[in-house]
Amino acid sequence: MSKMVQYSLWANCQNNCKFCLRHDRTIWEPHKQVDRINEIRKNIRVIDWENTYNRGISLLGGEIFFVKDEEIIKNFLLLIDDICEIILKPVRTSRFSFVTNALYDPNTFLFKVLDRINETVGIERADINVSYDIKYRFDTLEKKKLCEKNIVKISKRYNYLVGVQTILTQYLIDAINKGEFNFDTQEKKVFKNGGMITLLYPHPINPELPPLNDFKFLRKSFIEFMNYLKINYPKKFENFYLSTINSAKLKETGARDPLAGKETAQPILSDGKEIINENCNHSTLYQCYSDCNNCMLCDLLTMGR
Repeated sequence: MSKMVQYSLWANCQNNCKFCLRHDRTIWEPHKQVDRINEIRKNIRVIDWENTYNRGISLLGGEIFFVKDEEIIKNFLLLIDDICEIILKPVRTSRFSFVTNALYDPNTFLFKVLDRINETVGIERADINVSYDIKYRFDTLEKKKLCEKNIVKISKRYNYLVGVQTILTQYLIDAINKGEFNFDTQEKKVFKNGGMITLLYPHPINPELPPLNDFKFLRKSFIEFMNYLKINYPKKFENFYLSTINSAKLKETGARDPLAGKETAQPILSDGKEIINENCNHSTLYQCYSDCNNCMLCDLLTMGR
């Protein structure tokens, strides 16, 4: 199976989502961020991109594009040059993937990165994803509007359909069932046909955060919604089906001990993906119902594509 290598750069983020995954929220100083970039630049040179990891590379934060420090930007662009030369140019199946909250001016940093990718290998080699949500992510309306505005900006600048990653929560299911949220309206009127909503299942919430009662979905609600999606939005069902199957095995973690001399480390499964539910041999990450410990992936596989 071809896979992708995922690197976490730093936990720094300008937002405080109610469902944030970050356990260590230490703010890294610029010199430490540069050291992390350089560690990744070394690590990508020892990985088999042509065979085992020919799906490419994913970079994640915190938030990686809310950066104004010129030294960080300069070194990050050197990493992008390396990614193009070592991964994207030699391996045509590979892509550069990332997720951003888009709560910043994209001209400061994001567009510099995407322009470099576009000029070197073409923007079609980038997998551009923006995090979105209708309840938990934005603590002000201004932030929500900024995110939506930047989705449109990215799309228009590169003639690109942005992936709008939205966690499938009980709240979202209820809003759709009540007619309070509609995929078509959101994509056509708000994202101006420049963003496509893709659904993700709910991840475990950091236990240090307050519980969210309508974040994880009820099993019955999920199964009914999947059947609705399969009939009315088959492409969205297909995307959810495939991304769910792949989520615990597609992306392995590289340079996994930041700044600890692990530049030669080979990627491994981590972040809970490797913990297996003995009842079905799937990752325990799929135990994401609010009302039982059943495996959501087992239910999804029973529905079929």
